[in-house]
Amino acid sequence: MKLEFLPALTIVALLAWGPTARAQCGGAGIPAASGASEYLYCGTDELWGAADADCATVAPGWTLTRVEDSSENAFVRGLGGGNLWLGGDDQAVDGQWRWRDGDQFWQGDDNG
Repeated sequence: MKLEFLPALTIVALLAWGPTARAQCGGAGIPAASGASEYLYCGTDELWGAADADCATVAPGWTLTRVEDSSENAFVRGLGGGNLWLGGDDQAVDGQWRWRDGDQFWQGDDNG
């Protein structure tokens, strides 16, 4: 299944946030921080490809979020209520999920 066909909410990993970032989210971006990471939650309903492209146009280096561990996963899920896009996909090979840099999306079996 390809993600670009599934509408959902967007979460963006940020280097910094401000008026420009909030404007990209229709003026409704919600900044958040956890540890050394900063986020901007955009409650806009759009396809994965559009959300990914929006992140890149806000500012250099902005991307959909990459989750590194279980505590970050819990934090990010809390922001979007479980309905959000992450910065991984299986577009290169269907069923082989990878982060943008090519790293494996998850460890374990097909169920996580």
